Amino acid sequence: IPIGAFYMTINAYNYIDTIMLSVISGDAEVGLYSASYKIYEGPVLIPAIIGTVFMPPLARLFVENKNEFMSLFEDGLKYIIIVAIIVGINGIFLSNPIILLTFGEQYVDSVDTLKILLAGMVFVFTIYFLQTVMISIDMQKILLYISLLGLAMNVIVNLILIPLYGQIGAAIATISVEGLICIILCGVIHHSVAKLNWWSIWLKPVLAAVLALTTVFVITKNIGLPLNFVILNTSLILMLVIFKVFNKEEMDFALGLIRKIKPFKK
Repeated sequence: IPIGAFYMTINAYNYIDTIMLSVISGDAEVGLYSASYKIYEGPVLIPAIIGTVFMPPLARLFVENKNEFMSLFEDGLKYIIIVAIIVGINGIFLSNPIILLTFGEQYVDSVDTLKILLAGMVFVFTIYFLQTVMISIDMQKILLYISLLGLAMNVIVNLILIPLYGQIGAAIATISVEGLICIILCGVIHHSVAKLNWWSIWLKPVLAAVLALTTVFVITKNIGLPLNFVILNTSLILMLVIFKVFNKEEMDFALGLIRKIKPFKK
């Protein structure tokens, strides 16, 4: 029952902003916001799929071997954050062409909304993974209470921001509440399950992403989209290495893959 109620709450959370935007701001704002939200919803399937894969081994290891549970938990969280960062910063960078190619020039006002939503991608991916962990270790009641809090907060923040900023306000409300729920879930996990090194697992990758985006938007913004795209992702990889997000074993594995790449020969 708590799991079913939790998923019902999540569904309500996902669409309450669109309903409130329709009532407060009208159909035009709903159309623009929905265009951005449909694009934003696509990558959210990634942590849902990963969570489905991780849930059975996490549940088994939590009972049988806590050390292996912790190792799988930490690795899974780190990798899902890195995937979120890659999706988020590339999405922000490519928001304009994505909107134009998907919906056309009449939806150009959706670009800023999409950028705001994608800025919260790291919160969404983290939340999905931590929800998986909590369900796998039988903490679904606590998860239900947190999701109900998130729904209530989403309604309150939307009531404040939508009349002021329309679709932009709805997007800000979405990522603000996601950030709050992410912090709450991290706190619950830290105090009830495991005291993780959040600086290494979460904050360092996020800081690396911010610096990579800053490099492109401030330093190299006028040199063209394709080259900027290469610089963005190269900067991200360099920042992740500089901040030592990857351990020695992961670096050795990556270098081994690079060495195996053979140059093309006729």
